[in-house]
Amino acid sequence: MDAPFLTTSLAVLTTLSLLALPLSAAAHDFLPLKSSLVVEEYETNILQSSDGTFSSGFYNIYTNAFTFSIWYSNSVDKAIVWSANRGRPVHSRRSAITLRKDGTMVLTDYDGTVVWQTDGKFPNVQYIQLLNTGNLVLKNSSGNVVWQSFDSPTDTLLPTQRIPATTKS
Repeated sequence: MDAPFLTTSLAVLTTLSLLALPLSAAAHDFLPLKSSLVVEEYETNILQSSDGTFSSGFYNIYTNAFTFSIWYSNSVDKAIVWSANRGRPVHSRRSAITLRKDGTMVLTDYDGTVVWQTDGKFPNVQYIQLLNTGNLVLKNSSGNVVWQSFDSPTDTLLPTQRIPATTKS
């Protein structure tokens, strides 16, 4: 076998192998309408900003307890910058964050109890996106932000985050 043929064959096999990887293992910066992130896959089922600075998903705070949070992706201790349910963690089984068809983002616990949700319904919402600023947003069909985590600050302010006149939780 000649070297060019072998090199080409290896390149094709490598490419096909990478394409065969499960899509759920890849981090994306968005979650489409009627989709969920589930707690059981907290290590791989995350959102990541397109530049890789921030990640969002289920964060394990202690045994069987999770928050839905945003953190610095490359910090050793995963420094949290925002949490939806800081005072009320969810269980390690059957909990999910879902973008419902009515445009609300809802965090449910193992028994279906709503632990946290965005304020209001946004019928034209198409997806959740984690921006490079660390802001988690809901965007409508025109690409406009209709809800953002920056309007519900916790104990950390990020460089481009402004403190709103009234805050929401």
